[in-house]
Amino acid sequence: MHLSRSGIPNKMEAHNMLKEAEALNPGPWVAHSKNVARAAALLAEHIETLDVETAYVLGLLHDIGRRNGKAKKQ
Repeated sequence: MHLSRSGIPNKMEAHNMLKEAEALNPGPWVAHSKNVARAAALLAEHIETLDVETAYVLGLLHDIGRRNGKAKKQ
């Protein structure tokens, strides 16, 4: 995995992580994550202090824990 100095994967690695997660637990959460990534990048384009690629990657991976299925309430 190619992490930046901040420990965030690059865009290609993030897509690979999401693809792997989708194979383990397919569902609408994957498309949702891609939409969140696009929205985060669009917002970051208008906020000087945000990096567009970082916003995209974090949006893409925000639900990555779903790779293991939906958490059960205790």
